[in-house]
Amino acid sequence: MLTTLLWPTSGTILVNGHDPQVDEDEVKNSVGLVAGEDRSFYWRLTGRQNLEFFSALYGLTPGKTREKINSLLTEVHLLDAADNMFYSYSSGMKQKLSLARGLLCDPAVLFLDEPTKSVDALTARDLRRFIKEGLRGKKSQTVFLTTHHLEEAELLCDRLAIIDKGKIVFCGTIADLRNVSTSKTKFEMTVDSLSKQKLEEICRHPSITALSIENSVSSESELIVGFSILNGHNPLPRVIEDVFSGGGSLLTCKQLDARLEEMFTALIEEQ
Repeated sequence: MLTTLLWPTSGTILVNGHDPQVDEDEVKNSVGLVAGEDRSFYWRLTGRQNLEFFSALYGLTPGKTREKINSLLTEVHLLDAADNMFYSYSSGMKQKLSLARGLLCDPAVLFLDEPTKSVDALTARDLRRFIKEGLRGKKSQTVFLTTHHLEEAELLCDRLAIIDKGKIVFCGTIADLRNVSTSKTKFEMTVDSLSKQKLEEICRHPSITALSIENSVSSESELIVGFSILNGHNPLPRVIEDVFSGGGSLLTCKQLDARLEEMFTALIEEQ
C-alpha cells in the first residue's frame, strides 16, 4: 500500500507528504522498492543491461545513466559481474542488483522488504553494512525496512514499528521501547573469593531468575554471575551486601540492556 501496489480498504497513508490514493504519480516518483523478487528482471540481459532498461523507464538521460549505474554497481560490489547474464547470478548477487535498481532514481523513501532473506551469511553481512554505512551514513533518503530478523532491526533501525495481528502495537526508538518494556532486567557481576555454592545461596531470592554462574577466563578465583530481576523488585543491594559479608569481593557489576527480541516477546505476550 505504501508503494501503491495495493489500495487500502480504510484509513489514510502519507508517503513523503503525498496520499497514494490521490497523488499516485507523486508517490511513485519519490519511492524506490527492493522486494527481493528476481522475476522482475530480464534473465537474458546482463546486470548492467537490466539497470539500463530500468533507467530508461525512469527517464534518465544516457549520460547520467552510465555514470549512475557504474557508481551503484561499485557500491554494491557488482561491477566485476556487471556484464554477466542475470540468469548466472547467485541469490545474493540478484539481491544486490535489486538494491542498485531501487536506488537508480535517488528516491526520497527507499522500501526494503526483507533484503537479507534467502542469501548466505556473508552476503547478508555485506547488505547490512551497505544499509547501515552506505544508506544511513551517506545518503539523505528515508529507509523503510521490513524484517522478521529482530537482530537486524536492532542493528539497523533508528525507529521501529511492531505490528501484531495487523495493528501497530508500538512505534518509537529502541530506547523508548526499553522504557516501557516489561521484560526482566538483567545484571552481570564478577565476584572473587566465593564458591559457586555460596553464590547460589546469596542469589536465592523470589525475584531473581535465570541464574547462571560460570568460571572466569581471567582468574581461577573469579566467577561470572548473571541473573534477571523481576520488574518492581530490587534485591541487588542485598545481594551485594551478602557478597561482602560472606568474604567475597565484587569486581564488577553492570546492568545489561534487554535485547530487542526479549522486549518484542514481552510486548506481544501482553497483547
